Amino acid sequence: MKIRNSGIITIGVTGGIGSGKSEVCNILKESGASIVSADDLAKEIMETNREMKRKLVQAFGESVYLADGKLNRAHLAKIIFFEDTSNRKINAIVHPYVLRRIRQIIQKEKARGQSAILVFEAALIYESGADKMLDVVIVVDANEQGRIQRVMERDRVSREEVLMRIKAQMAPASTVRKADFVIRNDGNLRELESKVKFLFRLFMKMISSTEGGRRS
Repeated sequence: MKIRNSGIITIGVTGGIGSGKSEVCNILKESGASIVSADDLAKEIMETNREMKRKLVQAFGESVYLADGKLNRAHLAKIIFFEDTSNRKINAIVHPYVLRRIRQIIQKEKARGQSAILVFEAALIYESGADKMLDVVIVVDANEQGRIQRVMERDRVSREEVLMRIKAQMAPASTVRKADFVIRNDGNLRELESKVKFLFRLFMKMISSTEGGRRS
């Protein structure tokens, strides 16, 4: 773990579905961090980038897009969560474009020359290779039953469907071993806020430390 750009720290927040990574990012945002959703970036690029749209249609057919040119998210979800080979294929198409956009965002933030904590929320940070361009990766982890319950309530889906989504992702133990920091989210919101705000203060101190070294 090392801050590459003095005054700026780039952080990836990842974790399995239902682990609470979005809540962690909400707390970081309230604390003063800038948040970028890799999922939102991917959806934007998939709907606006003609080259990517052509590749997706060639690989999966016209049904990946609706008549108005918007992404057919319901159909895409089936591809991602229930077809392992197709899942790998779509990631191979999409990830390079998202990584390029992340790199552009980091460069733009660096050019501003101001202190910043820039957070990227992404379910597939390690799978996409995004961790290699970030200073820190936080993995949000939670017990499986809690994750299942959260997703069932949030998305109104069956337990079986949630288990299929979990199966499609990297095993939590693998991401935990790779992480710079791990946040356990098995308690209440107050406990989660305490953990996240502690890390935010730590990151601010890291930025101050690098700025002090630059001035001296």
